[in-house]
Amino acid sequence: MLALAADGLTAVRVLLAVAVVLELGTGRTAVAAVLVGSAWLSDFFDGRAARASATPTRLGELDLWADTLVGAGA
Repeated sequence: MLALAADGLTAVRVLLAVAVVLELGTGRTAVAAVLVGSAWLSDFFDGRAARASATPTRLGELDLWADTLVGAGA
């Protein structure tokens, strides 16, 4: 169950990265800042869930890419 939660948070972070780029493209920096903060929180909870999981996550290899996309988007 925790592995599924970690995978879900990783997937959400990829979507947040796309949303950050779209919001910055329209000049809505306040919304983009909230999205970046949300992405960082999802990364924090994703890591905790993944480490607490008894099974490997499916999207574990995508985690670093998701983090990179958020940073690059900002």
